[in-house]
Amino acid sequence: MTRKLFYAALSLALLVYAIANWFATIRDLRRFYTNMWIWDPWDYLSHFAAYKRFDLSVLWIQHNEHREIGTEILYVIDLFVFRGRQILPEAAGIAAYLGALLIMIAFVWFWSEDKWATTAAALLAAAIAGYKICAISLASPFLTSWPQWEFFGIAALAAVVVHRKRGGKLFLTAAILCAIAATYSMSNGMLIWPILVVAALLLRLGARQTLVITLCGAASVALYFFHYQDLHSLAFQAARQHPKYFAMFMGSFLGLPFSTAYDSTPIIRASICGWIALALGVISLIFIARGRLFAAPPVIVLGGYCLLVLASAVLTTLGRMIPPDPVLTTSRAGRYVTEPTLFWCALLLLTVWLIGKAMQGYAAFAFLLVAAILADRTLSQTGDYYGWWQNYYQRGQWAAIALANGVADNSVSNAVYPSPDYVEQYKQILIQNRLAIFAGAEPFWLGRDAARIFSRGADGYIHGDVTSVRRIGRDFEIQGWADGAARVVFVDEIGRIVGFGMRPKAGPVELYTSDVPPKLAFTGFVRGEFGEHRFSLYAVDPKGRQISRMGRLWNPLSY
Repeated sequence: MTRKLFYAALSLALLVYAIANWFATIRDLRRFYTNMWIWDPWDYLSHFAAYKRFDLSVLWIQHNEHREIGTEILYVIDLFVFRGRQILPEAAGIAAYLGALLIMIAFVWFWSEDKWATTAAALLAAAIAGYKICAISLASPFLTSWPQWEFFGIAALAAVVVHRKRGGKLFLTAAILCAIAATYSMSNGMLIWPILVVAALLLRLGARQTLVITLCGAASVALYFFHYQDLHSLAFQAARQHPKYFAMFMGSFLGLPFSTAYDSTPIIRASICGWIALALGVISLIFIARGRLFAAPPVIVLGGYCLLVLASAVLTTLGRMIPPDPVLTTSRAGRYVTEPTLFWCALLLLTVWLIGKAMQGYAAFAFLLVAAILADRTLSQTGDYYGWWQNYYQRGQWAAIALANGVADNSVSNAVYPSPDYVEQYKQILIQNRLAIFAGAEPFWLGRDAARIFSRGADGYIHGDVTSVRRIGRDFEIQGWADGAARVVFVDEIGRIVGFGMRPKAGPVELYTSDVPPKLAFTGFVRGEFGEHRFSLYAVDPKGRQISRMGRLWNPLSY
């Protein structure tokens, strides 16, 4: 009874911790959502004409060393169904991330002999997976490739296990299809094939089924390299010359999300996080070997996933390590966060399952208690890393509002893609087809008579004012505050709309004056061609039907 009370108390505390973490993450997913394509997705706009012709050959075009067919298909569907708002890619990434976590928990739960320990482990894994650092990756729709290959990889292993239990062709087919999907989500997905073959051998599926998996894997990988351009070489020589750097890079990568706590400290601290994970993996391997548990379903699924991520970490290190980099910046890139995070979850769940089989008493409880305390203390120190990415999304939202207002300054273009000329060229596709932020009505208010679009509400009904006007190239950035309105318009003396502003959900990039409440701040723009006119500030009601005047007249040219 005492043991159950201890586990009940721990589980309750972990439940609260998991709910709090996921609440913060869901909040940040909403805050960071940007209705504009940022960086990599702009490459897909060059395929837009092919999409309209239903020319699928463009799906075979590489993105760096990857064939991200799944991601591009999601973008194509989103373009024509959700008008390029990136709703589908982001939703798919979140669903894949949650799906991978649920598969892990399910396979430990159903084969667990200690449900109390498993419940606590599942809650701790959910808490770690739900920490707000994961929002950095999940809020970027293009990065759906990472959760995709992670989900399909573990789903392939799970399907093989279920096939072993139930037989037939359905789950074997599902395993092969999931492995193919992982392969064509990103290049690391190819690593699932040898692990899947080993899983088939350990499960004793039979020569015929194992041969089918092997042949499908060989065909899938061979096809992957059909008309392949080698754009990124692996740094084998650098790894031989800098073995210590290789080990630290890989440790920092595997240590995510915990290694982000040491973003500005000696790199050895960031690396230790990953080495702890590797040490835990070695201990788990000893338990597996002693218990002869290599064919146990949790070992096949969770252990197989850990091996998959470990192999991926080696490839990533060989492909991305830059020995002169003194702080291992690349190893903690936001796009990598979900992969090692799920690695930690799998390792945690597998370790608790193994402890439950090998030991009695409070061993699993003690392990979980220590792990929970260390996880919380480490994750609570990730503020600097999180702050950098928050600024990244703030700048993306700022640039989206500027582009929608027709601002063409390089500082705006560079925030969404590194080539201003490319942005100027392909932005026309977004405008002409009313995609992304241009799917809304706001960009098409510009230059029109406000009285023809809106009815007039009472002046001063909503409080707010302009607090600063700043030149940005030939145009003007307007900052201010509005209490009760998320959108504002700027109307000149002749009643013409000369610009609009929005309240960035991620917050303003910078407050130019100290009298602006951050939660009420809006960012807007007026193009230089309208700058010779004075303008008034109007709040737009939530339905976009009525405007109410706020503040006083402003003259951009006086700034």
